[in-house]
Amino acid sequence: MKAKYYNPYNTDEERLCHRPPHLSDDDWRWLIHFWGTPEAKAQKKEDRSEPNRIEMFALTHTRKDGTPVDDHSKEIMMRYILKSWVQRHGRVRGYGFGPTPTSIFGSTSRRRSGVILSTQLENAQEMLIAAEQKFTTATEELSNVKDELSHVKETFEERLIEVQKKTREEVKEEFEEK
Repeated sequence: MKAKYYNPYNTDEERLCHRPPHLSDDDWRWLIHFWGTPEAKAQKKEDRSEPNRIEMFALTHTRKDGTPVDDHSKEIMMRYILKSWVQRHGRVRGYGFGPTPTSIFGSTSRRRSGVILSTQLENAQEMLIAAEQKFTTATEELSNVKDELSHVKETFEERLIEVQKKTREEVKEEFEEK
């Protein structure tokens, strides 16, 4: 909510004009005021990411000098620190308590099927390129055959005309002799 309705605007007046629909005006004014305080800004890390559970607990349950407010808070923080050092089998490091490798990276069968599909796609693309090359070659050969056939036809027609002329002349000469 902060990223969508608070951070994009530079002034509190702009932020007041862009209130989330599920909040009342009073609640939105309070949130704008709170997020603008030095305490709220200090709760954010230097890399501008939100604090995780233990960091938020430590911020709200420690004094300014860094000591826990009471023994119960100290015990909870110590338990969490010890628990976070022990890695649970089958969990992804650095992703908290819940995520498993499958939920983060997908199952190996899904990854394998993705590899198979990408290989099949590459093969199909190669086959398409080869078919296009064959088609281009066949089209060029057909064009060459058409040119040759046209040349042969012209030559044949020229010879036919010559033969017809010669035959007429021979017939004419023969007719004149008689």
